[in-house]
Amino acid sequence: MNNLITNIKDVNILICATFHFNHERLKYLKKILSEHRNFGKNVKVYLFTNTNIKSEIELIKNSYPRYLNTEYQGDYSIELIICDKLLHPHNLILEHKKILKKDFINSKYYTHFLHTEDDNLISAENINYWLKYRKILYYKNIIPSFFRFEFSNVNELKSTDIGFKIINYFAPKILINDLIFINMP
Repeated sequence: MNNLITNIKDVNILICATFHFNHERLKYLKKILSEHRNFGKNVKVYLFTNTNIKSEIELIKNSYPRYLNTEYQGDYSIELIICDKLLHPHNLILEHKKILKKDFINSKYYTHFLHTEDDNLISAENINYWLKYRKILYYKNIIPSFFRFEFSNVNELKSTDIGFKIINYFAPKILINDLIFINMP
């Protein structure tokens, strides 16, 4: 339990991010890594990649933000972990479990953990929103989460995690202080 931290300046966050090397996606990686700097007082990022090619590793490292401190004058560090011996490329997304167990579960230093991918842009505004409503939802025994979506070819919102249409009427909901929180099935 992290004592229901509500101020992002009090967050010490451990982030695990996956990046299947693709030259075209380096621009997304650069953007998310830059945003991670704003997620708390101290931010540690483990970046998992599937490449061991020296020139590609240099391109990845060139995507790191220029300043290795947080917006709140804390530490910001990135550690690149090369996972080039996976049984299947999709297993890259599972590599974070080693760090979660080793560096977070029994940590008294880190207050929050985030697992993300190279194309999931989460902003400091999203983190602040989560912190604020986590405290409100805590008293209802609910932990908020992020809902991933992207725009389809016809410019409609589409979930990347749920493969069926969500019918709002049937989705579980809770009303708190004139706000409706919806849970995905």
